[in-house]
Amino acid sequence: MLLEREPYKFTFRIFSNFGLWDEISIKQKIFVFYLPIFILFIEESLIVFSLFQADSLKERLEAIKIVPMIPVINYSMYSFIKNKKKLKELFAIIDQIESENPNVKMYIDEGCKIVKKIFCYVSAFMILTICIVFITPVAIDKLIFPLYTPHFLGYESLFFYCYWMLESFMAFYSCISYVYVHEFRCSLLVVFYHIMDCFREKLRSLKFNKIESNEAKQKLKKCVRFHLQLKKIMEIYTSTSSVPLYLLLFSSTLTVVSVVFIVANLLEGIENFAFPISYSIFLLILIFVPCVHGSNIEEQSKKFIRDLFVCDWHQADVNDQKMIAIMMENLKKPMSVCGFGFGEINLEFFLNVLNIIYSMYAVVQNMHYKNVFGYY
Repeated sequence: MLLEREPYKFTFRIFSNFGLWDEISIKQKIFVFYLPIFILFIEESLIVFSLFQADSLKERLEAIKIVPMIPVINYSMYSFIKNKKKLKELFAIIDQIESENPNVKMYIDEGCKIVKKIFCYVSAFMILTICIVFITPVAIDKLIFPLYTPHFLGYESLFFYCYWMLESFMAFYSCISYVYVHEFRCSLLVVFYHIMDCFREKLRSLKFNKIESNEAKQKLKKCVRFHLQLKKIMEIYTSTSSVPLYLLLFSSTLTVVSVVFIVANLLEGIENFAFPISYSIFLLILIFVPCVHGSNIEEQSKKFIRDLFVCDWHQADVNDQKMIAIMMENLKKPMSVCGFGFGEINLEFFLNVLNIIYSMYAVVQNMHYKNVFGYY
């Protein structure tokens, strides 16, 4: 079984023990989902309260200087918890493909080893960031104040410490859970890529002008079924990776505010934007990895189309041509991996993200030189 093999053990054990809703205890449910959501609600309430207490634009920007992706990250975790049936269906399809094609196992194992190495480095970077941002300021004491929390809350107040502890917990929880979810999805993308590679080799090995024996016909049927299974895998992956649009818009708004705040405070000391910048670098790494896999899958799909349309399929009999027509119909457009339920994940998407970030930086920098903010 796929879930029991060594390269998948770490990733899938997390979701079998930590994510599948019906198989975990009440205490685990409280810790994994209900407690973070409750803390998130309290934290957002404190932020709203802070906005009403702020007197200037700068103070309002400071009040929203939080981890902008928390809502999306927590929903990302929850989407796996609630899609238990779809995940099991996904694993069953992959197991079936693997049982029929022994070569896939070797490809998958090798690919997942690479993914695990990548996430060892990402996790190490994340832990280092958390240590620098959360542990060092506590030791240095007053560095906490300019680093992360709005100064109008009052450094000595109980409200300040509640805000700080809740923020620290949610940032840590979100980073950890996001790494797990991200590793899981990237492992699946590696699986998709190698399954597509195996399928393409099968397609190229078919000699349509010699399809006469039952064995050759069965091989063609298996190839068509293989392709339909692959399409089903893509649909399930997209449905389990979707995020509600209102959460995406909310997160994007906070991200824009965060970037504006970073640029607006560039000349006020590194302590004002150390955490947002380190967190942004971490997020860019996590966006880049699936975009690379997504581009590989799209390129492999284009090779499918090219191989299928140049092969001698017209020499096969009528029944075989009908099956081939199914594949040709489904391959009019290259297969692509979707993220957030509507956008394609590839290197073009990643470059667009970088372009948006740079554009916001250029706009805010121009505003800074014109003294638009009025407090420089």
